[in-house]
Amino acid sequence: MGILELIDKNKVKRYLCARNKIIYPGAIYHVTHRAPGREILFVEEKDYLHMLSLLKEISKKFKWSIYSFAFMPNHIHILLKISEANLSSGMKNLCERYAKYFNRKYERKGPVFSRPYRAALCVDDMYLVSASIYIHLNPFKAKLCKKLKDYKWNSLDLYISDKKSSFIDSGFILKILDETDNVKAKNSYIKLIFDAAEIEFKNIIEYPNFIDFFKDKIRNIFKKLRLIKTDDAIEEELENFLKRPQQQGILKRKYLIQQLLARGFKINDIAKKLKISRKTVYNTLKVKSEQNKLHKTSVA
Repeated sequence: MGILELIDKNKVKRYLCARNKIIYPGAIYHVTHRAPGREILFVEEKDYLHMLSLLKEISKKFKWSIYSFAFMPNHIHILLKISEANLSSGMKNLCERYAKYFNRKYERKGPVFSRPYRAALCVDDMYLVSASIYIHLNPFKAKLCKKLKDYKWNSLDLYISDKKSSFIDSGFILKILDETDNVKAKNSYIKLIFDAAEIEFKNIIEYPNFIDFFKDKIRNIFKKLRLIKTDDAIEEELENFLKRPQQQGILKRKYLIQQLLARGFKINDIAKKLKISRKTVYNTLKVKSEQNKLHKTSVA
């Protein structure tokens, strides 16, 4: 049974897990880790820079693609993709090396990070975009900055400003919003994050299932910005597809499945609508578009 089937049958939860994580090559995760109690991870600017330097080095060593990050005074958020089943060993390397640096610099002993790191498996585009938006909103919601773009220790600037050279791959998520026009994609991301800033916020570390609530709110914003087509429009496309399914192609089928998933339809319902098997739905979602096949992760 594949991971999508397990999630669809509620055998796997997508909220942050400290233990019993599902790790497999090619998976995307929203990872969080925090300091114990009221301790902090970063005292001064050099500490943030050291963590960023370590993340860059380890992402190269472990062949990770880093999509978004936010370093908060007492915890970190990282959105990343692994090419090998090495998430735990990579996080161990990152945290142990930073802890050694931190304890030596501040002449202290004891743990710098509390309990195991948490990782939420991202299995669809809506969840992935929601996780990125959530990560970038964290400093603003924590009142660490007056304006969204003012916080220095996250990757938001790569999403809303002109392209800068970086090991952070903002293009992967921006292509979800517009595969061909990077300017339009950035404008959509800006609208999304400013609208999402109005959402009442909770700390995902304390409320690990909050991202599902947040995703539903993001979905409504997607609809308002017409990033998800209206129900009438998608029904019309569905009807046209069913008339000549063989002529439409597998990428068109994948697009329709993604649109229906974004509306909250379950795999069973989608299979019935498209008159195909559940297995075909899962296999279709694994198909890469031509854009994704050509896409290369940028590492600077």
